[in-house]
Amino acid sequence: MSTFGSIKIISQPISRSALSELAKETFGDMIKAVVDVDKKIVFIEFDSMINIKPRQGNRSRGVESEEVRKKIKDVVHILII
Repeated sequence: MSTFGSIKIISQPISRSALSELAKETFGDMIKAVVDVDKKIVFIEFDSMINIKPRQGNRSRGVESEEVRKKIKDVVHILII
């Protein structure tokens, strides 16, 4: 895991207990994350993020594309052990 400002970058598997420790440092029992499905890495955020990307057909805060949601799940299942 590397750190860039207030962002933790997960590029190797990390345990759920390590994630729990990160959560305790910020939101108690919640981790906010961004998944880069192309690079297959997870960014643990300590700031608010939104997912509105109209040019990519995403007009809400959620990920509307089933294909992208599957890619996100695949990356998370690889990196969160």
